Amino acid sequence: MNNNVSIVIITFNRVKELEKTLTYITKISRYFEEIILVDNGSTDNTIELIKDKFSKVQLVRLHKNVGVAEARNIGAVNSKNNLVLFLDDDGYFDIKSIPELIKQFMKNKNLAVIGCEIVEIPSDNIYDLNFEDFILKNNTVFPSYYFWGTAFMLRRDYFIKVGMFPDYFFYSNEENDLSYRLINHGFDILHCTFSIMLHYRSPVQRPSTRKTLYYYRNKQYEIWRNLPFLPAVRESIFVTIGGLIRTIFTRNFSSFCYGITSALFRLPTIFISERQPLSRKQYKRYLQLRGEKVRIIKRLIKLISEVKRGNREINF
Repeated sequence: MNNNVSIVIITFNRVKELEKTLTYITKISRYFEEIILVDNGSTDNTIELIKDKFSKVQLVRLHKNVGVAEARNIGAVNSKNNLVLFLDDDGYFDIKSIPELIKQFMKNKNLAVIGCEIVEIPSDNIYDLNFEDFILKNNTVFPSYYFWGTAFMLRRDYFIKVGMFPDYFFYSNEENDLSYRLINHGFDILHCTFSIMLHYRSPVQRPSTRKTLYYYRNKQYEIWRNLPFLPAVRESIFVTIGGLIRTIFTRNFSSFCYGITSALFRLPTIFISERQPLSRKQYKRYLQLRGEKVRIIKRLIKLISEVKRGNREINF
């Protein structure tokens, strides 16, 4: 099995986590050809770390934080290979599963992205854990309508063909937006349960208020860029109501309002120059892939139930 895979990692002021991640990955380099680190304008010792300890890592140093979406685009266009594995800087990915991921791309020329299994771990002792302990009994690969950005492999030429990640998203929902466009072009997205990323919450967390702002702003962008008109209206209303329910009695309420307001200002531009809704055929395919998760009433009942139990996580 060849090792013509490029690994791309985006980082911003997480030198301690990054050192752990790179130390692990570089020990088993036979499964890939290169590591590209896109530094989003870090002001800690990230640059010194790479120069002193990981000189074989290709460093792309940006003068400012351009966001996750644009940094991933930069990493992809700087890679040598058509297969690019994107990894977060604060996780423990099963590098030995790369050959199996490559096989999936070799079997299916229409395959654009494989999303990996993400297991959230509450502490940073993940490097002492065994991947085998987290593998599901029935390992499988199945079609999906989206993927998680924490760990995924994509085919770069297809990625570029559909326009890559929208750079102005900055952070959040760029994977969903890309998924719509891949589906609209007739490409396939898979999720595999045998390729695992153990992921922990970094001590260097981005403010939850910013996360809320980006999520609800970008969710509206994603909806109106990609869905047919009536489904977009329904989804937009549901997301707005859902966000209101989740945030109204929290410190994130003002961020939610700011996110929705920001989205409204850009919607005219989206309608004029960016909107490429799913075709009728591909929208039917999207609904089949999404299944019961697309039903508004069931999602609303689930949302209310979760909020009553105290779960106000923004993703739903």
